[in-house]
Amino acid sequence: MSNHTYSQLAIPKTNIDDIDKQYQKIESILNDLIRNEKLDCSKTNLPPIFYSLMHLHSHYFTQEQITLAKYKFDGLCALKTYHKAFLDDVLLFQDKISENPRAFCTEMIEFLGDWSKEYFTINKTAVDFLRSKGVK
Repeated sequence: MSNHTYSQLAIPKTNIDDIDKQYQKIESILNDLIRNEKLDCSKTNLPPIFYSLMHLHSHYFTQEQITLAKYKFDGLCALKTYHKAFLDDVLLFQDKISENPRAFCTEMIEFLGDWSKEYFTINKTAVDFLRSKGVK
């Protein structure tokens, strides 16, 4: 089992609806992983979690990028690159679901917990920009 306690990850409240939903989705996926790790990482429970990670990228990150493009955010290219790197990293975990579910759970918890902390910090610039434009 993972030594990290990401169940207590500090999810920032931005008061921007789309961003808050994105952050809540990240927290929900992380909690699902932690729950599954405690239940021995059942192979049948992990594919939906993996697909949730893919949906996080395809829906939530894309929605954020569309909103930032609408308001001409200067850091959009860098944020898109960061989102793409997230997807690339998640795809590297795909084979581990069937090969070694325990390793998938443990490594994904560590990856997503560490990534989230960094992302919330990096994304603060975008959040501050959207607030300055009056986005809610």
